Amino acid sequence: MIVMFFVNLIKGLLIGAISLLSSITLPTQMISALSTITGYGAYVVGGDLLLIVSSAIGFWLTAKLTVGLILFVWRLMPFT
Repeated sequence: MIVMFFVNLIKGLLIGAISLLSSITLPTQMISALSTITGYGAYVVGGDLLLIVSSAIGFWLTAKLTVGLILFVWRLMPFT
């Protein structure tokens, strides 16, 4: 009974996510403009430096979001 609840919950979330993705359109012009700007940036400062900076920013954002999510869940727990 408890397992079926979680299976139905996950199934409902997946069906909702798939239906949401079908209704959202990607802004292709904005994506192409961003790729053009990134290409110019790689030409000006070099691809290696751009890769290092963007990976450092991406890692830092991921680390902060992970810690924030863990703290959010931790504060929701009843025994804390």
